[in-house]
Amino acid sequence: MRIKFLHILFVMMAFTISITSNVANAGLIDRGNGMIYDDVQDLTWLQDANYAKTSGYDDDGLMTWQESVDWAAQLNFGGYNDWRLFNAASNDEKCSSTSVVNEIRVYYNGFCTDNELGQLYYNEFNLERLKLNESASEDPEFAMFSNIQMSESKYWSGTSFYPIEDFAWYFNVKFGDQSYNRQSEEYFTLAVRDGDVAITQVPEPVSLLLFLIALLGLQFKRRELHK
Repeated sequence: MRIKFLHILFVMMAFTISITSNVANAGLIDRGNGMIYDDVQDLTWLQDANYAKTSGYDDDGLMTWQESVDWAAQLNFGGYNDWRLFNAASNDEKCSSTSVVNEIRVYYNGFCTDNELGQLYYNEFNLERLKLNESASEDPEFAMFSNIQMSESKYWSGTSFYPIEDFAWYFNVKFGDQSYNRQSEEYFTLAVRDGDVAITQVPEPVSLLLFLIALLGLQFKRRELHK
C-alpha cells in the first residue's frame, strides 16, 4: 500500500511540475474575441494592430499622440473600457543608445525591453533589431496579431518625453527601435490593458499539489486504520 501511495504521489508531482512549466513558458495566449494575453507582462493586447482604422474610428489609423491617447481612453472592446497605449521607459539601460537631453540621460533605440511593445518584439516575437521582415513570418506568436504596420511602422506609446515639452516616445516595429518625436507627428496605435481577460482562473499549481497530497494522505491513513 505504501509503495502504491508513493507511486501516486510521484505521478502527481510530475504532473504538477509539467503544469507549472507550461504556465511559465506560455508567452502569448489567444483569448479569442480579438484579444491576446501576454502572461510575461500580465497584459492583454488588442489583436488588431490597426483597430483605429478597422473600426472606422480613423481613415488610416495614423494619429497624433494626443489623438492616440484619446482613442485608447474611449475604446470599449470585449466588454472592457480600460484600454491604453503601451508604456515606454526613458531609463531603460538595456537600450543600445543613450543621450543627455536637458541634463537628463535618456535611453533609446534597440533592445528597449522595458518598453512594453519592445518586450513583445524582442522576447515574445523573438525578433532581432533591423530584421523584422526577415524574421517575422517565422514566429507563430507574431502571426497571432493582425494588421501590424510594416512600412509606416511607428507606434505611439502612452509615455510623454518629459525632458522636452510636446514630445513623446514611440516604438518602430520595422527596426525594433524606441525613440521620441513631436506629439504632432502622426503614428499608429496599439491598445493594451492590464491583466487577463480570461474568466476561468486556474488554481496555482503548488497550492493544488499540496491540497491533493493532503486528500491522498487522509485516504491512505483511513485505509491503514481499517486494516
